[in-house]
Amino acid sequence: MKYSLPCISTALLIASTLSAQQIRDVPLTDAGYPAVSSAVKMGYLPLSSDNTFQADQAVSRKEMAIILDKLLSGESKADLTKVQIQELLGLSKSFKAQVVQFEKIQTDLTSAQSRLDDDQKALHGDISRLTEQLTSANATIEDIKTNAAKQTSGNIEIEKLKKESSDQHLAMWVAIGVSFFLGIVK
Repeated sequence: MKYSLPCISTALLIASTLSAQQIRDVPLTDAGYPAVSSAVKMGYLPLSSDNTFQADQAVSRKEMAIILDKLLSGESKADLTKVQIQELLGLSKSFKAQVVQFEKIQTDLTSAQSRLDDDQKALHGDISRLTEQLTSANATIEDIKTNAAKQTSGNIEIEKLKKESSDQHLAMWVAIGVSFFLGIVK
């Protein structure tokens, strides 16, 4: 009986919250109902003022010590029968399996949280790199806009020079034409 004391303690703890009165939060069809009802009847675990067992509520070390003292001293409102002891042992084994299952779930969640933390760090690094690239790209865009503005300004100057040159060429040809015409006419 390697687990007998913890099993009995756990079972009695759960069972004591039930009383001879109707237990509101543990149905009669629940596999643990007989053990819970017995523990309440024997005074190991009391029901809450609203006649609920509250099976999910944790037991303090002080409450566990009181329960163990009652068990070890034989103080109870009724003696445990072999059937009741078997029910309590079965209930404690059931809780042991649940504890193992919860520990596995907790380990899995801790591992998943660790992976998520690593992923979050990687994402922060990616965001930093993308922010730097975006800043660099924005600077390049500004340079391109500045160069485009300069080129547009240069193109306007070239067009002005072309127009002036064209006007000068026209004037020169008109002058040549007039000179030629005047030279021939004379």
